[in-house]
Amino acid sequence: MSTGSSLAATTRSAERLPARVVFLIALAIYGQEVVWNFYDAQVPVELRRYIGSAAVIGLVMGLDNVLGVVIQPWMGLVSDRRVRRRGGRLVYVVVGAPLAAIPFALMPHAPNLIALVVCIVLFAGIANAYKPVNESLLADYVTPGLRARANGFVKLGTALTVATSAVISIVLVDDHPDLAFVVPPVLMVLVLWAAAAGLRSQQRWDQVDQGRGTEVESTRSPSIRALYADLLTRAGRPWLLLVVGIIGFNGVWQALRALFTIYGVEVLDVTRGQAGGIALIGAAAFILAAVPISRLSRRYGCIGMIRRGLMTFIVGMIVGGISTSLPVAVLGFSIAAVGFACFAINAVIALWELAPEPGLTGVYTGLYAVAYTVGAASGPAVLGLVVDLTSWRLMMPGAALLACLVLLVYLRLERHPAVRGMES
Repeated sequence: MSTGSSLAATTRSAERLPARVVFLIALAIYGQEVVWNFYDAQVPVELRRYIGSAAVIGLVMGLDNVLGVVIQPWMGLVSDRRVRRRGGRLVYVVVGAPLAAIPFALMPHAPNLIALVVCIVLFAGIANAYKPVNESLLADYVTPGLRARANGFVKLGTALTVATSAVISIVLVDDHPDLAFVVPPVLMVLVLWAAAAGLRSQQRWDQVDQGRGTEVESTRSPSIRALYADLLTRAGRPWLLLVVGIIGFNGVWQALRALFTIYGVEVLDVTRGQAGGIALIGAAAFILAAVPISRLSRRYGCIGMIRRGLMTFIVGMIVGGISTSLPVAVLGFSIAAVGFACFAINAVIALWELAPEPGLTGVYTGLYAVAYTVGAASGPAVLGLVVDLTSWRLMMPGAALLACLVLLVYLRLERHPAVRGMES
């Protein structure tokens, strides 16, 4: 696609955000993430029935996502090839959702650790297969100039899943744990099918703006091996720094989410269901901040906004770690959630903007998912190790220290000439 046509499309689209399309994409992300949020909040407690070490629990919570390192870029490539044909990517979502629901619902019925790990791996493998497909929909249906703004609304779907998970935890987990593991996957299937049905009647943005086959559609998809070679050579250091930054920030956040329920039980002296429900207030903070953050991103740029989000996250962890009071912990978690919102809205957009070629959004979304997944795989184990070496009481200050290390990456990335040119 030529630069001129891209700029023209961006200018025209700036007049109006495609509200119906954005709503349907937000619905799809909600359906995807509603299970993952409940998984992060409650599966660590299931593992604790068999495992005593916080580091080992964190490692298992990370290992289930290691599958995504291989599966997600490959599925991004497969879906990019399919999007060139009639029907697009959505078939993978429609088929994958019910298949992922089965092992998830079986987790609380696992009679031993091996059976529980098998359920975890089956769920993670299938759910990772359609995750990059879902997250590529924004680039398929929204023009480049509107993606950051649209992603602010889309991420509201993610925030609402945190609220949904918290409500399920509060209402069902303590008294009906088996039923609690059935509600999220059923909701996932119904919502994803509804979103897919709605998006089938919509046209991709390049079809709307150009009305015929484009260079994007005719671009030949490279192999995964070639993409990784490009990442390490021609794309160069800004890509690598951004990937490291995505791993780091998401790793700290996923660690906080994975271990916070146990932290609530051990330090805040609340029940398992109440601890899982603490995320509800954090989700509300995320929701309130999402749209203002998406607008501020146009002023400060994606990387600059992520850096500001990291600083906010660090403040939240310092505040939350001041005392063992429940209100103070909730306040700190909420501030941290606002900081993470800055990352969640801008990270994949920044990666698309640094991509050396247009028209391969599924592939680059898959590469983003690799970094995201590596962070999710390693973060809980690292923070769990910090807890093992210190105490549960120091979990939040430990998260703040890890976030400070990530901040150094974004400070360096923000000074890179390629990033300055992108955000000028």
